[in-house]
Amino acid sequence: MTKIDILKRIFKAHNFSLASITLNINSLINAEGKKVFKNFNLKELTVDETIDEVIQNKKSLSRFGDGEIAIMTRDHGVGFQEKNDKLADRLFDVFTSSLPSHLVALPDQMLYINNSVRQTRKFWMSFLLKHEKFLLAHLKKDKIYGNTNITRFYMVFKDKVKASSRFEHLKKIWEGKDILIVEGEFSRSGIGNDLYKDAKSVKRILCPAKNAFNIYDKIFNETKKHGQDKLILLALGPTATVLAHDLALENYWALDLGHLDVEYMWMLNKSTSKTEIKGRYVNESANSHIEELDVNTLSDYNNQVVSKILN
Repeated sequence: MTKIDILKRIFKAHNFSLASITLNINSLINAEGKKVFKNFNLKELTVDETIDEVIQNKKSLSRFGDGEIAIMTRDHGVGFQEKNDKLADRLFDVFTSSLPSHLVALPDQMLYINNSVRQTRKFWMSFLLKHEKFLLAHLKKDKIYGNTNITRFYMVFKDKVKASSRFEHLKKIWEGKDILIVEGEFSRSGIGNDLYKDAKSVKRILCPAKNAFNIYDKIFNETKKHGQDKLILLALGPTATVLAHDLALENYWALDLGHLDVEYMWMLNKSTSKTEIKGRYVNESANSHIEELDVNTLSDYNNQVVSKILN
């Protein structure tokens, strides 16, 4: 038996492949990954620049992470939203829109992958390789894109020291403002922490924890009803990506902030892995469960709820 035969047996036994080995090596020695988006001259703001653009120009924001891209390209669904052709079409509409009051946000790792921890670099190098042809075909050279990692700048970044000051920067968006949070039933964004302590007031609409897009029209109409003269913060998976755009079309200010609260809690807890968080469901934690909040916190939360649209 030759050395090559032995190596093949080892690779097969451990489910290794040439592609996975190459990816591991590249993530170590080539921190910048593929440069096709730089060669395309993609104009993407950094995390801090995106926050400034939202604050200074009151831009609405729709984030395209791996889940939204996977659904849009009809690759697969995500844990809280099954594949849906209508949702895929609507995500594509948002991705290719040019609404002046609205930012389409792309993953930080398309241009700034060297900022990320190695596991994140490996994931995005593989994911973008799979989807780069689609993305390059529909990106616009004359458009400035926001940064999806406006809500994810703790766990996936190598430099975690900056996270605290970035959260303080981000909080300036809703300082002194009336806000409406539209979220999944068990998201409970800002409950048990001080994320929204500087807001003038906080109201909430609760939506299904899974497959919220199935009742999109109900959510859209209810948000408009309660969102007049408010900053609207959305934590509703791919549905929020579409919702932020459609609200902006009708002159509402809406931000798709997704996992922001979870990242904030991980930072406060100095977490080094994606752990469960008391009082809310964390989709990315293998051990996530709903441990009920204490009576006073739960009462404050329930008093903020102005509507429930669960079916």
